[in-house]
Amino acid sequence: RDFVTKMANEIIVYGKDKKFCEIDDLPDKYSVTIKTKLKQIFENIYTFAGFADGSLAWDICRDWLVEGYICREIIYDNKGKNIIGFQKLDPISLIPIVDPQNGLKIWIQHAYDERNRRILLDAEIIYISYSGSSNYMETSYVEPLVRPYNELKTIERSRLLFNLINATMHKEFIIPTHGLSPMQAEQEIATLIADYKDYITFDDTTGQIFVDGNKDLPYSKEYWLPNSGEGRPEMNIIEPAGHDLNESSMLTWFYNALKRASKFPFTRLDNSTGGGNIYSVGSDLSYDDYNFQQYIERLRTLFKDLLLKPIILQLLLEFPELQKDNSLYNDIDIIFYGHSELIKAKSLSNMQAKASIANDLYNNLKQDDDKPLLHWKFIAKYIMEFTDEQLAENAEFWKESSDGVINNDGTNTELDTKESTIENSEEPINEPNTNEQPIIEEPPTEE
Repeated sequence: RDFVTKMANEIIVYGKDKKFCEIDDLPDKYSVTIKTKLKQIFENIYTFAGFADGSLAWDICRDWLVEGYICREIIYDNKGKNIIGFQKLDPISLIPIVDPQNGLKIWIQHAYDERNRRILLDAEIIYISYSGSSNYMETSYVEPLVRPYNELKTIERSRLLFNLINATMHKEFIIPTHGLSPMQAEQEIATLIADYKDYITFDDTTGQIFVDGNKDLPYSKEYWLPNSGEGRPEMNIIEPAGHDLNESSMLTWFYNALKRASKFPFTRLDNSTGGGNIYSVGSDLSYDDYNFQQYIERLRTLFKDLLLKPIILQLLLEFPELQKDNSLYNDIDIIFYGHSELIKAKSLSNMQAKASIANDLYNNLKQDDDKPLLHWKFIAKYIMEFTDEQLAENAEFWKESSDGVINNDGTNTELDTKESTIENSEEPINEPNTNEQPIIEEPPTEE
């Protein structure tokens, strides 16, 4: 449960607007109408999916990590032109096949139940598998955790039993039974076994241990044994012996095996330092952290189909001419939010590095006339990676500000006011003569 919760927290991160993702901007080859409609479709699909509550996406992701599958039916209106909702389906009840007549992929629900059997088109089904298209990968995130978890629990219980047994005082009482028949002696032994045999059970939910059905652990154990000889009763204190399980090397080994199966870097599971530092500006990124980020991105790529597929379907219904655009599926993408402080620190650090590179390119790459080879807009768009919307917004700020404007060469020039322009002008200013009569041209005469 702890590892599944941590992994769901890595995949689904909510922002201030209760969203965990946003739609990426389309390239410039698409019209403004299509770009605007795409954002509107994303807002509608996000709401219809129930993700606006700020918790459903995290719950679905957690269940997906455990079960390995997500299945939703897309609900259309009566005309089949608009997506109006989604319905959860049992993934086990669906079977994908290819229609031999037209080659289209279809889904059959309850294939062996004639009364409830349904045939659904691929455009009506969202089916996400943890293993993706691989047939040799584990079916869920939890599957590779089962074995190391059970082994770790076995070692923990053995260590716990060792401490319980050695902490309990054992007393042996030997009672003479001279004169009893073999049958009576055997019956006496069976009675002793029934009286002194311990039944120890564990409750995995609460972590409690029950001895003979009682949660109160015994502090002393007494054994009463018969002795066929004559003499007085004896009482001995017996110290239990066994392997010393108090050393933690074996327990640490099995716990490390569980951590390796969780795919988390060991530094993030260090209890002594609060899980380690997730990011430090200017520090190097370890190889384990890099692989972990790649693993998170692969899971997000699968999970985003919950929104990506219905968004593309709705956009094609709005603009049927886009069905011939094979690059549409690659151009539409969803960007997941990350941890705000982590993303902010990474963004500032990356921007600082890109700004240094941009400055070197602008100042060192020169033409024959000693002018910069790269235009400042080219550097801003392809080196600094500013979007067209960000550049347009920046231009609006310069228009609203009276401090200056940006020239084509990238320099700032202060805006001169009208008064300063008039004062510094060397040419005489012709004031309009209000007393001068306007010139009225006479219409041409006809020949």
